[in-house]
Amino acid sequence: MNSLKSILLSLMFVSVCSLSVLKGETRIMPLGDSITWDNYHSDNRPNSERSAYRNYLWYKLKDIEYSANFVGSQSGGGAVEPYFDGDNEGHHGWTSYEIAESVYNFLAMNPADVILLHIGTNDWDSNPDGVEHILDEIDRFENDNGMHIRVILARIINRNPKMSLLSDFNRNIDAMAHNRVHNGDDIKIVNMENGAGIDYRADIADGTHPNDCGYEKMANVWFSALTGEGSPGLKYANCDGKYPEEKLRDALNEYPETLVPKENIVSLEVDVEKKTVVFTASIPESGIIF
Repeated sequence: MNSLKSILLSLMFVSVCSLSVLKGETRIMPLGDSITWDNYHSDNRPNSERSAYRNYLWYKLKDIEYSANFVGSQSGGGAVEPYFDGDNEGHHGWTSYEIAESVYNFLAMNPADVILLHIGTNDWDSNPDGVEHILDEIDRFENDNGMHIRVILARIINRNPKMSLLSDFNRNIDAMAHNRVHNGDDIKIVNMENGAGIDYRADIADGTHPNDCGYEKMANVWFSALTGEGSPGLKYANCDGKYPEEKLRDALNEYPETLVPKENIVSLEVDVEKKTVVFTASIPESGIIF
């Protein structure tokens, strides 16, 4: 029976890999704890409303026509609009050691080309051994299945107030990962703690987990690591405190200035409901208004 189960899993693995190759898409596994899943203290939202950084990353990849397929045994965010691929391996409350015990099976069920790994918040330790064990298990899976997996490994976000323990953990993660890269591992290290632009007073919802603005900042770091392009900026979360209608009104008001100099605009009418802008402009020293 065990042999039959192994054969069936192997066939499933091969068919999933072949389908992905035919589609020409990149299978991306968001892997981590509640910061990947989207859960904060006293959070009663249904799973359909949980998206973390994943929806923002999805939108940004689609903006540049990057063909992505998020994979994992978890699925959340089905009620979030616009649609995004909600598959992931975010596990609320898990330590790096618990992820290490399961990552091989995660990959067996949902093979990935790239893993976005943000883990260690629940370790309460500066020791990176749990993360190194995860990387060992990924290597074991690669060797067993003749696969190549790229790991984008985060120096994890800190808390509010900041904890020196997490900064120490990140330094140790960095040293460990650089040693592995030197020995041939395909690991890209990203600095979520200090490199995402997170304002720990404004972008952390409950002392530990980001709010929407913090999550979009995380998405920008993942985006750049995946694509090699610069940060696409903030365009989806409500980082400036404005409602969508206000943002649309601002965009419509600013649009004519992309066509003619501001000083040449004579009149401007904006209709937010119809998403239209009507303006007149003058041609200097001609008396012509159009």
